Amino acid sequence: MRAICETCAQPQPLDWRAGDLCVHCGLAVREEARCYWCAKWGPLAKFCRKCGAAAVAREHYGPARMLKHMGASVFEIPNLLAELDPELISTQQSIYGAHAAAANRHIEYARQLGESLYQKHWAAELEEELIPQLPWPDEKLAFYSNAPLSEASPFPLLSALAHLVRIQRGDFTELRHYAHLIHSANGGIAAEAALQFSGWRALYCVYIEINRHDLIAVLQVSPLPAHAAPRLAALGAEPRPEYFSTGDPDTDFLILILDQNTRALESFLDDNDPQRRYVAATQLVRFQQADGIGPALLRANHDQQLQILRDIIRYKSPIPALHDTFFALVENSPERRVRDAAAQAIALARLHTDSLRLIGLANGNHDMIHSLLRAKPAPETYMEMGRRLVHSGRFRMDQWGWDDAAKPDSMPVTFVEDNFPHSTPATRIELLRFAEKQIEAHGVARSPLERLLIRQCFANGPVELIGAAWACIHRIQMHREVGLTVPCDLSLENIGWCWSVPEILTAIAALMANPDAVEQTFVRDDFDRFLRSAEPEFFAAAAAYPDECRRVINAAPLADPYIYALRFAAELDHHYPVE
Repeated sequence: MRAICETCAQPQPLDWRAGDLCVHCGLAVREEARCYWCAKWGPLAKFCRKCGAAAVAREHYGPARMLKHMGASVFEIPNLLAELDPELISTQQSIYGAHAAAANRHIEYARQLGESLYQKHWAAELEEELIPQLPWPDEKLAFYSNAPLSEASPFPLLSALAHLVRIQRGDFTELRHYAHLIHSANGGIAAEAALQFSGWRALYCVYIEINRHDLIAVLQVSPLPAHAAPRLAALGAEPRPEYFSTGDPDTDFLILILDQNTRALESFLDDNDPQRRYVAATQLVRFQQADGIGPALLRANHDQQLQILRDIIRYKSPIPALHDTFFALVENSPERRVRDAAAQAIALARLHTDSLRLIGLANGNHDMIHSLLRAKPAPETYMEMGRRLVHSGRFRMDQWGWDDAAKPDSMPVTFVEDNFPHSTPATRIELLRFAEKQIEAHGVARSPLERLLIRQCFANGPVELIGAAWACIHRIQMHREVGLTVPCDLSLENIGWCWSVPEILTAIAALMANPDAVEQTFVRDDFDRFLRSAEPEFFAAAAAYPDECRRVINAAPLADPYIYALRFAAELDHHYPVE
């Protein structure tokens, strides 16, 4: 038995009594009974309005279904119920009760699932599917009595509902396999799936891979327009629908996001639901009101922390108020991606003290250094960062960002000269490459930095350092003028800028006597051109320094025979012989 409103067709509560009005609309209600023959509901009457079967007492419904199962006709069953031994009727009722209990087990599961969903009719729908099947054959009874109450249910309706409940609770592991539910032939399942796939959890916690237009099409005909409206607005449906508070916490949370109600969202930062905390934090970042998300960020799991930090980076919104939280992640997070993202969030603010603190924590982490360089800090920050990296031996030009640091108004031009004496040979090579970038970026010829680079071409030191200096000056000169590769012409004017005459003669002799250095890339050919560029005035001035000239003459045979060294020495000896 059940009671149904004659106007709105809504079922009445179990405590309904005859004469009570509808609890939904306040109009008249009628009692209904299920026909034993066709298993359809109909008004209390002498005969079924659907199949014409005679009505039987309520307590005889089960035995009547058993008699039908045994082959009795619709006309025989009422008479048989009147004639049969009451004990036999009781036995048949017990047999039917076993079938009904097995069916009710699944119907109750549908009711439980419905408590987590927007539509609540699922138990009634499954009941209408199962009750007409009773009694089942023995093998089906045994199977259904032990069938799992889960996504593995043998009933497609229950399987679909169980997956939708998982999604409603934020478990999206099987989402891809059940995205097709929005196209279900069961309109109720399609409507429920569209609501779940467009809720705030699905929109902001996972990439659902479902076509937005497919969701909009189903939501536009949803039987729950109050819940569908804010979802349509979030999906960008045109025209944008109006929406109002529904009393449902999930739908109303989505409305808070749509309305950019930052004060209300802040109240969810300490919510017991991790996903709600996470979404509140990401939306506050998007609305540029994220100063208070620190505790929620620390409580989030690694994936959520990473996404919140990436949102901060994507929106390029420095949040100095959260730097203590960011540093806590840099220092304590076991996940490197989280540490690197937190470092990048710190670097956005370009604060001198925090940048230097971050350099101290980087410990060779190129991604953290990259974050600081990418932020393009102030010149004093560049200078101190570079100094610390040089002293720790971690300054490398293959680190992205140093090219930008070489541009004007970035790294001071005194950086290389100040730090060169205190660096290792390997770091000196990196400093020469940085000097090359600074010289090209500033475009000022004959700068002190270029003088340092040219002098390194002839300095005493590792052959790799000498080769790097020649390679740097080669590229600088080629960019200035195609075909120009020598450090400078060997003229008295250039000598006066870089060296004294005895200094350059000593340097030339040292390089000639170092065949391994001459073999470095660019050195042989460019050194040859350098020697060939000597002007007569240079030889005249060199004659005043016989000891230095003799060193050149003695070293020339040690140089590669294919360069101009011997002819240069012969030129000294021939025109200005040294006794």
